[in-house]
Amino acid sequence: MNLKRKVLYVAEYLSPPYDEGIRKTTYNLYVNLANKYEVHAICRSGFKNNNISIVSTNALFFPLKIYLIIKKFKPDVIIYFPFASGTFASYLRLRMLQFMMHKNKMIFINLQDKPLSKWQKLIN
Repeated sequence: MNLKRKVLYVAEYLSPPYDEGIRKTTYNLYVNLANKYEVHAICRSGFKNNNISIVSTNALFFPLKIYLIIKKFKPDVIIYFPFASGTFASYLRLRMLQFMMHKNKMIFINLQDKPLSKWQKLIN
């Protein structure tokens, strides 16, 4: 019986080279999470592994395939780590993931925050 908590890790890139800060951080977070939890990752570009789904997606990260992965995996928490930074688009993706996740927990990590306009803050 597996008692490990299930973590869905959503990052845009898990593929090498790990030559700059965000790529290194996303990869190292994935490795450390996988050592402690049952992890499934969704990304646009990554390496082949049984617990990584490479998904072609639109700007909002909302293809049916992502919803089906979430429904099948049934994570306890989703960790979303956008590549660029905390942009308006990344907050919209976060909202879409929250919508698919329903009542479960979401964690949003960004290394660079971008200021939002007043109307963008209203939406978020």
